[in-house]
Amino acid sequence: MTTLAVPFPTLGKRESDPGLAYLRAMAQGEPSALEALYRLYGGRVLSYLRGQLADEGLAEEVVQDVFLAAWHASAAFRGESKVLTWLLTIAHNRAINARRRRRATIVALEPRLAGAADGSAGVGSRLDMHAALSRLPDVQRAALELVFYQGLSVVEAAAVLDVPEGTVKSRLHRAKATLRKLLDEDRHDA
Repeated sequence: MTTLAVPFPTLGKRESDPGLAYLRAMAQGEPSALEALYRLYGGRVLSYLRGQLADEGLAEEVVQDVFLAAWHASAAFRGESKVLTWLLTIAHNRAINARRRRRATIVALEPRLAGAADGSAGVGSRLDMHAALSRLPDVQRAALELVFYQGLSVVEAAAVLDVPEGTVKSRLHRAKATLRKLLDEDRHDA
């Protein structure tokens, strides 16, 4: 392995970030570090992308693009966030681009119907929630998924979305209110 002088600022608390050592090794050209970073965070990035894109194949394609971008940009990582937050920022931006490309090729989309399940209460509830989540505006769904499903703080979610913290808080509030309304409507229609 070739040793390159890569400037990583002293990170204090972030030194315990498990992805940081892999990112440093990637910046020095170590391919096994990319594999290790993918094993560490690939599932979480894929989970986020599934929620954003609602298309398994596209989400898998975009996650590969995210880690390729991380490989190329690893030397530019400034250490101002956790590695996962940085990866989710890349994923968020790639998801926006993928949605734009997909919308350009899809003429009409029909919302999924939650009632097309096998009738079991647990599955129906999950389908209702999935259907309701898919009907949220993109910005609300992204904030909700980053905070509740990915476990990011509001500050970290704001960094990923490149918006003020207050905007994330208001999007979360609106998303929860919209979800309640959608789920109540679905229950009354059933």
